[in-house]
Amino acid sequence: MISITHVRSICCIGAGYVGGPTMAVIADRCPQIQVKVVDLNAERIAAWNDSDLSKLPVYEPGLDAVVARCRGRNLHFSTAVEAAIAATGWTGTLMRLNPLTPLILNART
Repeated sequence: MISITHVRSICCIGAGYVGGPTMAVIADRCPQIQVKVVDLNAERIAAWNDSDLSKLPVYEPGLDAVVARCRGRNLHFSTAVEAAIAATGWTGTLMRLNPLTPLILNART
């Protein structure tokens, strides 16, 4: 079992309705963890990175404030999926049990 104190970075594959908000809250509540959210959908990533927070691709009450606090500090959105996975040092097999759930990888370094 991995202790949360050993997790320094998280990579989430999928910036949709689950991945984006979930990772934003993790980044907000765990400022010591670097959180990278990656997705192949460049339009969606551009919306997450837009300086106009009213353009976030997902609406949840208060999400804009959470993203404003964390984005650029320890919350990052990118289309560089392969690079983000490689940066985690992940060498296992990825399996998605539910197609609506994002994949989340963690790195201890």
